[in-house]
Amino acid sequence: PGDRSEGMLAWVDSDRFQGLSGFVIFINAILIGMETDIHSWLWFYFEQMLLSFFTFELVVRIARHGSQFFKNEEDRVWNVFDFSIVTSGVVDQWLVPLGYKIAAVASGHPSTHKGKMSVAFLLMRMLRLLRVVRLFRLVRIVRPLYELAQGVLEALQGMFWVLVFLVMTLYAVAILCTRLIGNGYMLSEDVHQDQDLKEIISMFTSVEDSMFTLFGALTSWSLLKFVPLFGSMPVLKPMFVIFYVYSAWALLAVMTGVVSENMIAIREQMVKEDEAREEVRRTMIAKTLNELFLAVDEDKSGTISRQEFEHLINSPVLVRKIERNSHLKMQDLQDLFEWLDRDCSGNISHEEFMKGFTRINEPLRAKTLVKVQERLNQDLRRMANRISQTLENRVAEVESLVTAPLRKVHAITEQMQTLDVHFTGMRGSTIHDDVGMPTREEIREVEIRLSEKLSRVLKRLGEVERAAEEQAYTQLR
Repeated sequence: PGDRSEGMLAWVDSDRFQGLSGFVIFINAILIGMETDIHSWLWFYFEQMLLSFFTFELVVRIARHGSQFFKNEEDRVWNVFDFSIVTSGVVDQWLVPLGYKIAAVASGHPSTHKGKMSVAFLLMRMLRLLRVVRLFRLVRIVRPLYELAQGVLEALQGMFWVLVFLVMTLYAVAILCTRLIGNGYMLSEDVHQDQDLKEIISMFTSVEDSMFTLFGALTSWSLLKFVPLFGSMPVLKPMFVIFYVYSAWALLAVMTGVVSENMIAIREQMVKEDEAREEVRRTMIAKTLNELFLAVDEDKSGTISRQEFEHLINSPVLVRKIERNSHLKMQDLQDLFEWLDRDCSGNISHEEFMKGFTRINEPLRAKTLVKVQERLNQDLRRMANRISQTLENRVAEVESLVTAPLRKVHAITEQMQTLDVHFTGMRGSTIHDDVGMPTREEIREVEIRLSEKLSRVLKRLGEVERAAEEQAYTQLR
C-alpha cells in the first residue's frame, strides 16, 4: 500500500535487503544438506541464527505491508508458506523447549511428557523439513531464474497436447509389443530357451511394462539392448527404428521447439513489461522534477539562478526529494550547477534541468557513453569557437588601437623624407650658388626649431604607444 519507495520501512523492499534474504536462503539450503550427512553440535547454533534472521525478516515484512502481506495475489502463496515455516520453527525451537523448562520448574522435577509432546509436534517438525523448499524463493529474487521459471510454466501449457500425443503413441505401440513379444504371437517355442531373449520378453509382459520399456528406449537414445530380439525377429528392427525416429526425433523436437518458443515469448513479454514500468517510472520522475523546478524557481522567471540553486541545496526537504528520484547524494549536488548549465549562461533553464536529471537517472549503457561523448565533443567545439572568437576580437581591438598611431608615424615619416629632400636640394644650391645663402645663425635657429618639433613628435608617439599597449593589455586580461 502506498508508495513502496517511501516510509520508515522502505528498505524492506529494497534490492539490497532482497539480495541479503536470497543469500541467507541459499546458505540455509546448503547447511540443511550438510546437516543431513554430517552430525555436529554446531548445527543447532547455526539453525538458531538462521531462524532469528527469518523471524526478523517476517516481522518487518508484515510491519511494512500489514494485511496486504497475506492478501497480495502475486506473493500470497509464498508469504503464507514462509509464515508457516517460520512459525513452526519458532514453536518447535523456542516455545516448546521453553514450555518444557517452565513445566519442569513448576513441578520440581523433569517433565515426563516429552515423548508425548514429541509425537504431538511430529507433524510440525516434518513441516519444518519443507524449509528447504524456501530455496525456490530465489526464483523471484534472481531475475534470470524468474524468467526461466516463467518460460517453463508457459511451456508446460503448450507441451500438454504434445505429451498427450506421445502417451497415445506409447500406448498404441505398447499394445502391439505386448501381443507380439510378451504374449509370443511371433515367437517360436525354442526362443523361450534363450536367456537373453527371456529377459527382453519379460519387459513386454503387460501394456504398462511395455509402455515403460518403450519410454526407456525413447529416453536412453539407444536400441542396442534389443539386438538379441532383432536377431530372432528381424521384422521388429524397422518397426523399432520407425518408432524411435518418430518419437525420439520428431516428438521430442516438437517439445523442444514449444519450450523454446514459449521461452522467447515470455522473454519478449517481460521486456515489454519492463519497458512499460520504466516508462511509468520516467513519467513519475518527470512530473516530480517539474514540480521541483517550479518550487526552486522562486522568482518565476523560468530559470534557476545560482542563488536559487543554493537554496535548493540548503533545503533538506528538496534534497530528499532529489535523492528519492535520482541517483545523486548530497555531496554530488555541490558541483551540479555547472554541469546542468550547458550554455554557461549562469542560469539553468527548464529544458536543461529536465534533460540533465534525465541523463543522471539513466543506467550506464553504451548509449549513455555515446551521449556523454557527444556532449563532450559539443563542449569542446563550443570552447574552441569561443576561444577563436575571443582571440579574433582581441586582435581586432589591438589592430584598431594601433592603426591610428601607425598612420601618424607614417605621415611623419613622409614629412621627414620631404624635409630631407628639401635640405638636400638646399645643400646643392648653396654649393653652386652662394646668393641668398642663409647665415650660420639662421641655420642654427632652423635646426633648433626642427629639433623641438621632432622632440614633441617623438614624445607624442611614445605616449600614444604606451597608451595603446596599456589598453591592449587591459582588454586581454
